[in-house]
Amino acid sequence: MFLASHNAFTQERWNELSRQIFEYSEEYDVELIVSGWGRTQESFDVSRQGADANIFSVNRDGVHSHTNEQFYACGSGGYSAYSLLSFFDYQAHMNLAEAVYYVSAAKLHERTGGTDWNGYFLQPEQIRILRDIWESRGAPRMPDGAEEQIGEMLRQRPTRTHSRTA
Repeated sequence: MFLASHNAFTQERWNELSRQIFEYSEEYDVELIVSGWGRTQESFDVSRQGADANIFSVNRDGVHSHTNEQFYACGSGGYSAYSLLSFFDYQAHMNLAEAVYYVSAAKLHERTGGTDWNGYFLQPEQIRILRDIWESRGAPRMPDGAEEQIGEMLRQRPTRTHSRTA
């Protein structure tokens, strides 16, 4: 919209606004995930719903496709969420319940100060239920007793002797 309104400004004002936007963008690191249907970002057409689902991220560096990856995560916990979704082998063919569980687990796993559930499609009580399921039945943490068992295995490990042959 802004770029299309170039003629509404004097060249001097346009240059000043462009410079200010550029300078401010260095301090403001925002990213947006956009999904829709169409062959490319330019060809989105509401009448073609159901064909060619796409995922894009938009940030100050431009538009990036994540369609081949089948998912994307951004924000302060984005790397953590992306890693966990990869660990779960998240796929577009998963049923809705699997998708909700894995996406919620990735959100729960973020554990960052910026993590919130605003705009998420579940209600607070539903999130509490999912958190209980996740924490009681498989949150990707070291289980109780594992540290001691691993320590014991490491202590029993045979020591190597290095010998040189002439």
